[in-house]
Amino acid sequence: LEDDGPDEIYCEHHDDVILRLRDGKFRALQLKTRQYGRPPHKAVDDDVIAALGRFAVFEREFPGQFDQYTIGSNLGFWNEKKNTSNLGHVLDGAQN
Repeated sequence: LEDDGPDEIYCEHHDDVILRLRDGKFRALQLKTRQYGRPPHKAVDDDVIAALGRFAVFEREFPGQFDQYTIGSNLGFWNEKKNTSNLGHVLDGAQN
């Protein structure tokens, strides 16, 4: 393992993981899955909103303890337009 890599891995479910890094910080990973052939996830999907909500709770309950939050999908995320359904666009707007 890398010097700054994970020291412990906590699995909430098979698709929700928290890593405790060797520096004592945590990293949260949420993986959203769908059957192939369905459309990509959108920012307005209930499961995506719930994942972002969990990240917000972690940040509120454990300020400064997480170094990164990652949400991924086996089908990717919808990005045809820059609107509230586009997760990347929404996150860019929130960051700015």
